[in-house]
Amino acid sequence: MGTTKQNLFIFLLICQVLALGFFCTRNNVLKKELTALAVTRRNFSVKKEEVKSFAFIKVPKTGSSTMYTILSRFALDRKLDIITPDRHSYLDLDSPEAKGKTWEIGPKNHSKGDVVMHHAIYKNYLYEKYLKKGYKLIVSVREPVAWFKSAVHHYGNAVGHKTAEQMVFDAHAFHHNRIMFHNRQIHYLGFKNPYGSFNMSEVKDFIAKMINRIDIIILNEQYDASLLIMMKKFGWKYSDIFYSKMRLVNTFQHPFSDKAAKKLLLKEYNLRDKIYYDEMNKTWWAQPELKEESFWDEVAYFTALNKRVMSNECPGILKNKHPIILPVTQYHGSLNITFIMCKRILSEWGGLMDCVISYVFKQGDQC
Repeated sequence: MGTTKQNLFIFLLICQVLALGFFCTRNNVLKKELTALAVTRRNFSVKKEEVKSFAFIKVPKTGSSTMYTILSRFALDRKLDIITPDRHSYLDLDSPEAKGKTWEIGPKNHSKGDVVMHHAIYKNYLYEKYLKKGYKLIVSVREPVAWFKSAVHHYGNAVGHKTAEQMVFDAHAFHHNRIMFHNRQIHYLGFKNPYGSFNMSEVKDFIAKMINRIDIIILNEQYDASLLIMMKKFGWKYSDIFYSKMRLVNTFQHPFSDKAAKKLLLKEYNLRDKIYYDEMNKTWWAQPELKEESFWDEVAYFTALNKRVMSNECPGILKNKHPIILPVTQYHGSLNITFIMCKRILSEWGGLMDCVISYVFKQGDQC
C-alpha cells in the first residue's frame, strides 16, 4: 500500500514538472511571437522618407535592363522628372545644345531632373548640373569573366558570332572591338583611360573615390539581396522592387577555359575591370545589413514572393483586371498589386523606355 502511494506521488510530481515545462516552453514561444509582431508593427508604423532622386549608371550586361524597369516604374508611379533621350540610344549630357531635341528633362521641371537611369558615361559635374541636389548614386557591377561572356554573346552580330574564347585569343578582333569589351564597367563610371597604358595608382585612386561616392551597389551575383538593401535604405516598399528578368543569358552554357580567363584579366585586357569588381564586391559584402541574423531569410522570402507575383498573381490580374492585396507579414505591410503595376513589371524594358520617352517629351503622357 505504501509503495502504491509512493508511486502515485512520484507520478503526480512528474505530471506537475511536465506541465510546468510545457507552460514555460509555450510562454517563451508566445513571447517570441509577440516580440516579432511588435517589431513588425514598429517597423511599418515608422515610415522612412522615400528617396526620390537618384542616378543609375546603366552599365550593359550587369542586369541593368532589369534595373531600368524597376527604377522607371518607380519614377512613373511617383510622377518624377526624368532625364532621357528621345529614342533608344545613349544619353549624351555633353551636348547641351541638343537639350529639348534629342534629350530632355521633364515633364514638369525642365532644368533639374529627379532621376536619370539611361546608358550614359558618369560625369559628376554634368550630373550635378542636371540633377536635383542630394541625388543617390546606384551602380550595377558583375564579375568580369561572366560579364565578358555575356557581352560577346550580346554583340554576336558585330563580332561575326565569335565565341568569347575565340575573341580573347584573337588580339586584333578584341582590340578592334574594344569599345564593346575593353574595361567597359569602369569606363561607364567615368574612368578616362580604359584603353591606354596601365597605371595602378591611377586605377586604385579612381576606384576608391567612386566607392566613396556610390550609395547603392547592385551586385549581379546577389541581385535580390542588393534590391532589398536598396529598398531598406531608400524607404521603398516590396512592391517597388518586384521585377521580371530582362535579357537573361546563362553564361555557364558558353565554355571558357581557365587559360582564356587568365588572359582576359591581364593588364593589356580587362585587369582594370577586375580590380574594380574586386573592390566593389568587397565593399558590398561589408555592408551591415548582411550581418543581421534574419537578412538572408528575408532574401529567400522576397525571391519566392517575387516569383509568385510574376508567375501567378500578375498574369491573373492582367486577365481579370482586378487588383489584389497581399497580406501583412513579418517582412512587409499589406501590398496592393494593381493592373498598371503588373503591366509595367511584365513589359519588356524597351516598352517601358517608350513609356518614359512619351512621359517626358509629351508632357506627362504615359502607357
